Amino acid sequence: PTSIASMDAQARKMQLQKVWADVSTKFPQIPVTPVKGLYERIQKADPKLVIVDTRSQDEMQVSVLPGPVMSRDQFESKMEEYKSQHAEVVCYCTAGVRSGKYAQELIGKGFVASNLEGSILEWTQQQLPLVEWDDRSKETRRVHVYGKAWALQGEGYEPVMFEHSTTRAISDTVRGALRSLWPWK
Repeated sequence: PTSIASMDAQARKMQLQKVWADVSTKFPQIPVTPVKGLYERIQKADPKLVIVDTRSQDEMQVSVLPGPVMSRDQFESKMEEYKSQHAEVVCYCTAGVRSGKYAQELIGKGFVASNLEGSILEWTQQQLPLVEWDDRSKETRRVHVYGKAWALQGEGYEPVMFEHSTTRAISDTVRGALRSLWPWK
């Protein structure tokens, strides 16, 4: 079997399509926003558009999509304001699992929400720009891919992975469990 690290660009693209096909079956009722469609809305500065990056802050520090991107915490701190504005929320993560769950949660709360097709990995496959979290005017070709199995970035993008300690993994699990028990209002 071929390892992800040794896959060429076409093989990574095909593997991501398989991953997305699997992810999309987990959220069959969640609307999907095509990558090119989101890019066009960003270019047009659509005033109703809100983009929520559901990845961790560490992942977001590597890069984010351009446009009105915010963390989950930032969105939740103004959730009622966005709801009253009838914002259209597009969620993304690495490949679509975390963002699919969050879009599902938002729809349950009455939002118009969708999951970005293939998330940030598909964005890179389509050779669209990423920017730095701390300086949105700076483009970057770095993308956090979560782990070796997720190194399905587009040609010319640098995959970034962090070593996750056991403590960090436990902390992330507890944080997720608490969010599901006591969702932010």
